[in-house]
Amino acid sequence: MRLETIIAMPSLPVLGAMRAFAFGGRVKWKDHVDMYFLLRYFVSLDEIMKQARQLFGPAFNAKLFRGPLAYFKEIDYREAIDYVDAPVADTTIKRFLARTASAAI
Repeated sequence: MRLETIIAMPSLPVLGAMRAFAFGGRVKWKDHVDMYFLLRYFVSLDEIMKQARQLFGPAFNAKLFRGPLAYFKEIDYREAIDYVDAPVADTTIKRFLARTASAAI
């Protein structure tokens, strides 16, 4: 039996939407890192928010997503980040996410 027949992997916009929804309830650095790679290389912020609205309806609040996306105080850094390739500097991630969030306002 093939793994694809047992487990369905979400598309990248759906994965981004799930992360975006999580931003309303927690502030973990790993979510910021995931969002950095999704937004930098794969999907737009508009795509993620559109998908989040489709999945979560009125429970998704774009402001509650964009705000923490660019807010870096009180972040939980306890979970280690395992990069597939070379690590990206925290400052690079923060700068990119802050610019992306502010451009969407």
